[in-house]
Order: sequence, then C-alpha cells, then structure tokens
Amino acid sequence: KFCPGKVCSFHLRQQSGNPTRHFAFMAVMKKPAAAPMEEEAPEVETQTPSRVRRSSASAVATPITPATPNAQGSPKKRPAAAMDKDEEEELEEPQPQETPEEKLAREEEEITSARRKELKAVKVDELKELVLSKGLEAGKKEEMVELILQSEAKARKNVRDHASNVRLVVVKKKEEYEALSFDELRKACSDSGIKGSLSKEARVLELLRLWQEDDGIDKGLAQMAYEAREAELSAKDTQGLFKLCEEKGTNPYVKEVMVDRIVKKETAAGKFERPTLEEKKVAEPEKTTEDAVEAVLANESERKKRIELERRQQEAIAAKKKELRSNNIEELKRILTERGIDPFLAASANSSNTTSPGRIKKDDLVDVLYGEVMKDEAIEAKKNGLRAMPTEDLKALLASKGIDPVAKKEGMVEAVMAYEKKCKEDMELF
Repeated sequence: KFCPGKVCSFHLRQQSGNPTRHFAFMAVMKKPAAAPMEEEAPEVETQTPSRVRRSSASAVATPITPATPNAQGSPKKRPAAAMDKDEEEELEEPQPQETPEEKLAREEEEITSARRKELKAVKVDELKELVLSKGLEAGKKEEMVELILQSEAKARKNVRDHASNVRLVVVKKKEEYEALSFDELRKACSDSGIKGSLSKEARVLELLRLWQEDDGIDKGLAQMAYEAREAELSAKDTQGLFKLCEEKGTNPYVKEVMVDRIVKKETAAGKFERPTLEEKKVAEPEKTTEDAVEAVLANESERKKRIELERRQQEAIAAKKKELRSNNIEELKRILTERGIDPFLAASANSSNTTSPGRIKKDDLVDVLYGEVMKDEAIEAKKNGLRAMPTEDLKALLASKGIDPVAKKEGMVEAVMAYEKKCKEDMELF
C-alpha cells in the first residue's frame, strides 16, 4: 500500500513534483501477488537532475506497470550504463554536415523550382518575348521555360566563376608581393612612390592598393582568359585549327611566319654563305727525299722566275698608266662615263686623301681607269683560255656549274663568263 521505506523509482521521479499526487498514486497501487510483502523494491540507478526532470514530465501521462518477475521470481532490472548510453544517443544524435557542393546544389534546386513555378504562371506571349530578349529560340511553353532556366543557371554560374577568378587574381598578386624579400619590397614601394617606415604587411597592402587602382584586377582577368584560350587552342591539332580559321574567316598563313620559315630553309641550304669563285690552285712541288742543297737550288730557280715575272708585270702596269696619264682630265672623265662610271664618285672612293667637293685629281682618275682596263684584260684572257678548251671539257664545265648546255662553243664560253660575273656581283653584295 505504501512505499516500504526505501526509495522507489516512482519516488525518485517525483522528487521535484507534487507530494500529494505521489501518495494518492501509491494508495491505488496494488502489490503483485507473486511478490512477498517483505520484498524490497529493486535498486534503481541514480539519475541526474536533467534526466529526473525529463522523467517527471512523462510520468503523469504514462502509468507505471509492475516489473515482471524473471524465472527466479525476482523482477528484471535494466543496467544503468545501458540506460545512460541509450539516452545519450537519443539526446546527442549528430547531424550530418552539408558540404559546399551539396549546399550549392540544394540552393540551385530551390531557386530553379521556384523560378519554374513563376515562369509557368507567365503568359505565352510574355514568355516568348522574354526568350527572344535573352537571344534564345521560341518554341513550346515547356521548352521556353527550360531554356530560360538553363540560361539563368548559366548566368549565375558565370557570376560565381567571375567572383572566384577575381579572388584568385588578388590572392596570386598578394602572394607575389609576399614572396619578395624586404629589400626588394622596399625598392618596389620606393618606385611606386610609397614612403615611410612601414612593416612588410603594410607595404604589401599599399602595393595591392596601387595595383588595384591601376586596373590590376581587370588586367589579371584578361591575362587569365588569354592564357586559358591559348592553352585550349594549343591542345587542338593542325586540322582543327585550320578548320577554326576557315569558320572565322581568318587567314592561317601569317606573312611573318612564312618569311621566317623560308629564311630558315634557305639558311640550311647554304643560301647565305659567302659566295666563292673557283680558282685554279697552283700545284705545290712534290716533296722528295733529295739532298737539301738540291732542294734549295731548285727553289732559288723558281724564286728568280717569280721575281722576273713580277718585274715585268710592274713595268707593264707603269707603261699602261703612263699611256693613260697622257690623256687630259676631261678625256679621262669621258672614258669613265662611257663605261658607266661616275668620275667624281670613283675618284673619291679611290683617293686616300680628302679632296674638296668638285675637285678631282688626275692620278685618281688614272688609277680607276687602269683598274677597269685590267678587268677587261682579265676577262679577255679568261675567254681565250675557255676557247682553247675542248668542246667536251666545256660541256662538263657547264654541267658542274649547273648551267644549261649550249650548242655553239662561243655560246658556252659566254655562259661561263656570265656565271662568273654573277658570282662576283654576289660577293660584292654580300
């Protein structure tokens, strides 16, 4: 009928409640028939105040049923540790964290759903006008709604990408300044007009401010877009790039690139090497194992012949110049002019001393005219040597120089002389 003097579970639950209700409840409780009067109530774990309050709130609505005895006749009792664990799991069940991607997807889905309902309520004519204003094709109402939703979703994505790129450009520039040493940072500040004794962080902030005022963010975004486009085009093959040029009406053949490639090919082929004339090499005397005295005597004989030849050549040069010097200056000017040579320029180029404008020395004109006469004589001597060659040898000579064969012998001689004249002009031009 009453609490046997020890603390029962109901007593514990009602410690903070109304005592009269406790005694009224105990008055109606009936003791189980199988349980003896002297049996003590099972011990119950001591609950914390928070749990006691929670239990007291639910005790009024939930009637208490007696404990069912187990096989040995004693009532079952629940371990205290198990009760604490279950209640803690119920009270402190962790909520799953939402990732930024999941949050973005959820928000996009909510925006799209709300916008779809809004667009479906719009009249077809107004919807068509909205579609056309966005540069989209009009169609059925459902198709136009989806096109508008896709366009607006793309616009929101572009805004997010732009904000991300802006942050990336600023962070990159900040890291670039922070990577400088203090001396380099101080020099950069001095060049930018930033004065005063500032910390590294303050200098970085000032440089970032000036960089931003100089449209640094827009320039950084433009450079980023350029690099991205360049990487995209570089990843394409030649045929893909050529097709893209045709679609855009762009000339794929850049003049500067073509010139550069032609010059590289001609350089590799030896086009710009120094031109040379084939000259007959004087055969060197064969080395023999004769006595040194005999070798010196033979060399002395050749040396005297060479000296005699040079003396005769000097006499011939002196005689020829004497003959030319017998002409007056006007006659010398006339002869040079007939040969297509400007007397004033030729004399000035030949003279080692600076002369007054309009004045020409006779010796300079003689030297220029003598040089032209020697060229004529050398050409004539060369022609005579070619005429003396057999026809078959002349044909072989033409073939070795890449000259087209000519029927007559005199024509072959003239072709060889024209080829050598062109080579001399190339040498002078080089």
